[in-house]
Amino acid sequence: MQDSAPAIILTILILSFVLWWLYRARAKTEQILKEGPKTAFEAGLSTADPLFTAEMGSRAPVAEFTVRGGAMHVTFDVPLPQEKDEVLEELLLSEAVEVVREKRHSLPLGDLEEIVVHAGRGEVVEIGRVKLPSKGELPPPPPTVGVDLRHIAHDPFAAHFEEEDRGPVVADVKVDAPDDE
Repeated sequence: MQDSAPAIILTILILSFVLWWLYRARAKTEQILKEGPKTAFEAGLSTADPLFTAEMGSRAPVAEFTVRGGAMHVTFDVPLPQEKDEVLEELLLSEAVEVVREKRHSLPLGDLEEIVVHAGRGEVVEIGRVKLPSKGELPPPPPTVGVDLRHIAHDPFAAHFEEEDRGPVVADVKVDAPDDE
């Protein structure tokens, strides 16, 4: 009986902790249910996804993506202010180019001359157009924001992935076969 006393005490402590934790979690859940949802999406009243999800990152949600003639039409599902917002328009124009850049692997862009950007919830309006440098060629991607330390030192992991031209590969083949005697 004395040998099992520490095990019994430990079991009681663990069960007490689990019960306390479950009680606390239930109290938090009840409080959230009393407060109600904070957004239309949480209440189940929204037909759109939340504005930013983990899969999308901080990209504006695309409602429609179509090709008509020589133009790619990208429609964003974002609310628009009453007055014209040039910063928002520039952001949506650059986002549309990035959306087309992501889709170019699955769609032919040979006849594409421009990207037409639409946005809005309910009433969709044309935001602007992006003329491409030449047919089917997208503008260069924007520079990445961040610190680039490649010029300071050699990356030891990059060597494994770099391809070097080592010339033709010559394989020595030696055949060990017994002579027929």
